[in-house]
Amino acid sequence: MIAEGADIIDIGAESTRPYGSKPVPPTKNCDVCGHMSEVVSLGVPVSIDSMKSVSWPGRWTPGAAIANDVWGLQYDPGMARSWRRADRPSSSCTTHQKADADIDIMKDIAAFFTRSLEIAAKAGVSRGNIVLDPGIGFGKTPNRA
Repeated sequence: MIAEGADIIDIGAESTRPYGSKPVPPTKNCDVCGHMSEVVSLGVPVSIDSMKSVSWPGRWTPGAAIANDVWGLQYDPGMARSWRRADRPSSSCTTHQKADADIDIMKDIAAFFTRSLEIAAKAGVSRGNIVLDPGIGFGKTPNRA
């Protein structure tokens, strides 16, 4: 992936596709930690992709640069506290998910991110360390947003 131009490697043990993916037990999410040092040694920032705080202990060692919660801190109430404990520049990415196909997508994205930022602020996560991802491809296409 790096040879083909990847600037960040995003790893996780659970599909984050919004429709039809099956949940994975938290222990499976933790299994990726065993490979972190190998991935970090490749020399690009590594993003850990998880929406379950129970699978986060130890995830910031040895060297993940980014936390990526595809449910914007809204799936697991403990995730914002996990982010706060690991707070550092470029540490947190929140991705918009839409639960309904028949919505005003721009209003929904704005409302979703407002909720995510409120949750992060309440947990003490530095706003400057949060990246908002509109989730293009997460059930959104140019023909159907």
